[in-house]
Amino acid sequence: MVAIVVAGVLMAAGIPSFVHFSRSLTQKQARDAVEGSLRLARQQAVTSHRPIVVAFGDGAATTGVTTYSVHTDMNGDRVKQLGEPWKAFTLPNGTQLTSVSLSPTDSVIFDSGGSLAPSVTGGSVVVGGQNGDLDTLLISPTGLVYRP
Repeated sequence: MVAIVVAGVLMAAGIPSFVHFSRSLTQKQARDAVEGSLRLARQQAVTSHRPIVVAFGDGAATTGVTTYSVHTDMNGDRVKQLGEPWKAFTLPNGTQLTSVSLSPTDSVIFDSGGSLAPSVTGGSVVVGGQNGDLDTLLISPTGLVYRP
């Protein structure tokens, strides 16, 4: 009986730590997915010799964003059109982009040299999770994606 009580106390003490660890892991997965998509988009721009646009959200919201898309801009107009390859991504449940601070408002556009397009200055994307922690990704004008 004592062993069961001790085991119950130990489990009750460990559950909050496990929940925090699980939420933290999900947030890191979301951050790594966004970071990987941005780096892959840059590489695709270089190898395909075409602009690649990574657009976050729906074009209006810059907080609470849970989706983003990557598309190859075949005609250079920065608009996703029929016939242009693109892929949509959704962040894991419980995670979101708490802040998207880019210029233009919601997009990163890599040119064929791997740098950002001339009118694009880069900025930051902040990934948040249920535990309240934040992970920031910075995008430099040269096209580098990094964590501060």
